[in-house]
Amino acid sequence: MKKKESYSEEFLQHVALNFILAGRDTSSVALSWFFWLCMKNPEVEENILIEICTVLMETRGSDVSKWTDEPLAFDEVDRLVYLKAALSESLRLYPSVPEDSKHVVNDDVLPNGTFVPAGSMVTYSIYSVGRMKFIWGEDCLEFKPERWL
Repeated sequence: MKKKESYSEEFLQHVALNFILAGRDTSSVALSWFFWLCMKNPEVEENILIEICTVLMETRGSDVSKWTDEPLAFDEVDRLVYLKAALSESLRLYPSVPEDSKHVVNDDVLPNGTFVPAGSMVTYSIYSVGRMKFIWGEDCLEFKPERWL
């Protein structure tokens, strides 16, 4: 996503809130798994807290009481790379929508050369892809946010 100076912080907050409310079930599933994984992996939680504190110290100063006066700005959130990695890793292991199907409107060819005729139904398992050793390695079942950094 490219940052556009023409969008106000308030507009971006409304867009983000709209996505959250529109996808409340998938958001709640994703956040439930994320918090569970953080609880099971306290070192990840600690790294997230350190990152948040570091960013807020640099952007809002050392007075901790002022850190929650306003929501995080886009630039502050953009700097939370470890948090984003932890969220991505959580979604890899526990996707909110574990499988999906698509109806093929026109004849098509998949990247591997497989022909898919119009009228077909293509189903794919996001859950399975997130656990494939040949993609993620032998430790594919482990929660490792570092793989996204």
